Amino acid sequence: MAHPLVDAQPPQKHESENHGSLVRITLTVFIALCILTCASLLTYTDFWQERVPLTVGRAVMMAVSITKAFLVSTFFMHLWWEARWKYVVTLPAMCVSTLLCLALVPDIGKRTVHYDNARWLNAAEPMPYSVGDHVRVAQPARGSTIESAESSSAGH
Repeated sequence: MAHPLVDAQPPQKHESENHGSLVRITLTVFIALCILTCASLLTYTDFWQERVPLTVGRAVMMAVSITKAFLVSTFFMHLWWEARWKYVVTLPAMCVSTLLCLALVPDIGKRTVHYDNARWLNAAEPMPYSVGDHVRVAQPARGSTIESAESSSAGH
């Protein structure tokens, strides 16, 4: 049995022959995007946040977002029917952007290690985050506290 998403061809000389299958594909993708949007909105409800851990909710949101991006780029940007050269353009860009994101993770995660007292004074308040059943607050760099920074700047 032919699958409408896999076996569909772009319109060529006889546009009326393939028009029905392309409309069916477009409507199928549109309905899938609507369902995925509802799934992503579900993660913001109190029902979801009370019953599902934060990390699972974030993983679901990422999976839904990636799926939606795949559907839009594949079908609405017509990449499904493009020649194989699309991989020559997209794969290097995808690899470079992934490596850039991975290279920045240590810098972002340890950005407060070298904060001095003045920087802690002007930095935004630390946000609490949860690790398992414990709620923690981001701490100042080693040997530096917000209180000591406030007292040293008061003397200036």
